[in-house]
Amino acid sequence: MLIASVVLVLLTQGAGQGASPSVPAVAERLARATSLPDDQLFSSFETNLPPARRRAMEAAIAASRSEADGLRTALATVYSRHLSPSEMEGAADFFESPVGASFEQKILKQQTDRFSAEEVRAAQAFMRTPAGLAFRAKEQAIGQDLMPIVKAFGERLIGRAQAIHCRDTKECGPFLK
Repeated sequence: MLIASVVLVLLTQGAGQGASPSVPAVAERLARATSLPDDQLFSSFETNLPPARRRAMEAAIAASRSEADGLRTALATVYSRHLSPSEMEGAADFFESPVGASFEQKILKQQTDRFSAEEVRAAQAFMRTPAGLAFRAKEQAIGQDLMPIVKAFGERLIGRAQAIHCRDTKECGPFLK
């Protein structure tokens, strides 16, 4: 899923953030349901870095937390632009269900080799529903709308991490090698 790939890169669920007045609550539900929680997303990213760079990334993430929370609202806005309320409701119902949530988390963590037969059957059944068909048909357009937002956030996050790393270690070359 293209959306899952985009969301995996940077989009996180924010704790305690309410729905934006201009974005339908169902779009916020769907955005939360198709995002990894902060601790799962960021911990997997941080472990791929050497210790000094991991600490710099942790500090950059902490400094960027409120901005990262806004990415979920951006995802909700894009969902509401491309999907009808009933399509978002159907998708949110699936991705919030235990089997749908497990399926989506494995997609986001790139663990597709760990799908259970039940998850595969449930995902296939959802993708045949009107909401699933709409979600799949509009997935590329949603991803294209999100890409500039996610890319800009990622560049700011890496820039913050690089500045922190340079300040703390005096190693001021490219952050990601």
